[in-house]
Amino acid sequence: MQTKSIITITGRPNVGKSTLFNRIIGKRHAIVTPIEGTTRDRLYGSADWRGNNFTVIDTGGWMPKSADSIEQLINDQIDAALHESHIILFVCSGKEGCTALDKEIAQKLRKYNKPVFLCINKMDIPEKNYQHDPDFYALGFEDMFNISAEHGLGVDEILDKCLLLLPEIIDSDKEDSIKIAIIGKPNVGKSSILNALLGENRVIISEMPGTTRDSIDITFHYKERIYCFIDTAGIKKKSKARDLPELISIIKAKQMIEKADIILLVLDCMEEIHHIDAELAGYALKHYKPLALIINKIDLLPDKNAGQKLINLELKDRLSFIHFAPHIYVSAKTNEHIDAIFLVLENLYNAYSQRIATHELNELLASDLTNYTLGHYKNTPVKVKYMTQIFIKPPTFALFLNKKAKVQKRYHKYLENIIRKRYDSIVVPIKLIFKFKQK
Repeated sequence: MQTKSIITITGRPNVGKSTLFNRIIGKRHAIVTPIEGTTRDRLYGSADWRGNNFTVIDTGGWMPKSADSIEQLINDQIDAALHESHIILFVCSGKEGCTALDKEIAQKLRKYNKPVFLCINKMDIPEKNYQHDPDFYALGFEDMFNISAEHGLGVDEILDKCLLLLPEIIDSDKEDSIKIAIIGKPNVGKSSILNALLGENRVIISEMPGTTRDSIDITFHYKERIYCFIDTAGIKKKSKARDLPELISIIKAKQMIEKADIILLVLDCMEEIHHIDAELAGYALKHYKPLALIINKIDLLPDKNAGQKLINLELKDRLSFIHFAPHIYVSAKTNEHIDAIFLVLENLYNAYSQRIATHELNELLASDLTNYTLGHYKNTPVKVKYMTQIFIKPPTFALFLNKKAKVQKRYHKYLENIIRKRYDSIVVPIKLIFKFKQK
């Protein structure tokens, strides 16, 4: 569902497309390095210029004649982005001049019948009167700009010209969306699951671990909900992320966990649960984020019933600290149980937003905790005298004690289990805050 005017940035590898993307949206969203091929999927960012809001798409480096499978997938992503855009920013390098590949890309761009702005990047000295390579003029584009994306020079002129041509499209309120972070080790099927949910090949998929590097925000309408999916790059241990893009992706993925409303941790049913899986689940729990386990590739199980029983035992053993989190077995390849993920998301968000009446909580207190003590303070039993919910997202409960004492972790867990036993719909982390209730 398109809700904004769209500008797409394209060009050959390593001409500064991602730097220009970051400059326009005003924050570091795309990974920028001197390494060719850093951007692989199409990245969407929201930009505001002179009070006008629009979407900007960053694309991978275009290799029109490439036979490489990954590069061909990148080309497919670029083609999809160009088809949905209103204006195309064609980025070339002023330092390197107009190359044969630039000319080939220019020919490709003509078939889209959309305004193309030729952005000659890396013109870093504003007072210098650059003489363009004559071949740039020969490309035949009417609008040509000298820019330095790194320093912001000339970018305002491009945006002013864009505003003259961009159509007015009613913008949807992205703040109303439920933000979903899809996390997991590389090559467990995160992108495949996202594509299956969306019904389109929005994210590059291959058998090569680490295909998705940048975090991609995709707003999607399903029934009466608006979801913003974040397909994070696969997380690796830092010692194994030898190149800079992979290292940055680790950091960004954890940032997305912090920003998201709900976390989907994708596991491969053909692999044992790794300590990284436990680390990610723990990181989500630490930040009190609703979490569901999406166990993918069940089409590969020779005996699904037996296989799922073994996996359930492993989940109980390795991930017992999130025993309350729902898990679902799916196959992104065959679409088996994919639609059930939306039901899981709905239940998680409802639980995340759930509010329990104070009188119900104190009825629970009277029936289950009247005679229960949380240790002793100066030989006096420490007890909960009153309980109320003070926040949602996450559900947060204040428990007022008869004595000002520090409550040990084991009592936290016991009280949490009491609440969960009464309210089994709370399938998300909950937070307990202990206060001293003075007479």
